[in-house]
Amino acid sequence: MNTHHDITVRLLDGKSLLGNWTLDFEKLPTIGDSLPLDAVVASELRGYRDHALVSRIDVDLASQDPVIILDALPLNHEAIRNVVILNENYISKPLRHDVERLLRSRLEVPVFEWVASHEARPIVDIHGPDSGCHTAVLRLGEEIRALLAAASPLTTVG
Repeated sequence: MNTHHDITVRLLDGKSLLGNWTLDFEKLPTIGDSLPLDAVVASELRGYRDHALVSRIDVDLASQDPVIILDALPLNHEAIRNVVILNENYISKPLRHDVERLLRSRLEVPVFEWVASHEARPIVDIHGPDSGCHTAVLRLGEEIRALLAAASPLTTVG
């Protein structure tokens, strides 16, 4: 007898969550299997393939249901990617996903690293193809500040 299960699927790029959705599985995939991305999630991403590889299967501690973790695949996996180092002391947790989404719309397939910094700026540093453009880093910082200013005061409390 086959039983179907709605399983949560999370798409990650490094430590960053790109999206999540549920899929109906008769049998769980195994590590290394390729799964298609959810159409809505795929439509919001640029620079990634329309499928991703299963990297691990976790268990949701509250429901005890499996959670499938996928690693996003950049279209050009050999390209040098920008690593954006963001200030976790400047940007509260509830807004970090919004900040990452904003930067993904401005930079080509960036990788994010969150560090504790006492600097009074949202972007600590950028390494990669766009790292030499000081004006671009300042402009991105201004856009992040505008996003934070527009957010509800309750979400900006660290």
